[in-house]
Amino acid sequence: MIALLASVFTVLLGSAVAVWRERTVRRRLDRDRKLEVYGEVHDAAAEIWRVRVWPAVPGDLEQLYSGFRLYVNRAAFVVAPQVAEDLVQLSGAVKQHLALVAEIRVTSSPGRQDAVDVRFREAFDGSRKSLAARMDRFVVAARGELEVSGRYVPVRAGDDAVGSL
Repeated sequence: MIALLASVFTVLLGSAVAVWRERTVRRRLDRDRKLEVYGEVHDAAAEIWRVRVWPAVPGDLEQLYSGFRLYVNRAAFVVAPQVAEDLVQLSGAVKQHLALVAEIRVTSSPGRQDAVDVRFREAFDGSRKSLAARMDRFVVAARGELEVSGRYVPVRAGDDAVGSL
């Protein structure tokens, strides 16, 4: 009887350990996939944040938006509920920023050294700030969901970089 109980206990313990290992591996793979997808979304948004109004390159805005949408569509399969709203808000900010850049290109011409027309400068700077803030909120939400410890510090070196430490 004791041998039978010991055998049953060993089998159950072995099964429990196997299930635990499988869940741990699956959770790690899910986390790794989310980290990759969230990073792609952030990188695509950062590329749009860095887009220059002038010189205008035909089709560049459509190409940037298409790339961003590709990553957002990938994220739809793995995004957690606590990150979804920030992803939607980021998508809206990206779309608004690109629409403003397109409007500036259509309704004005380059200033000295390809500067943005003074009529649009405040709106353009505000759009970039809004997009950067949405990117930061998305990163904070994604880090929270991925249980990344430590404080998020955005890195912005002039107009060249958007990212995190």
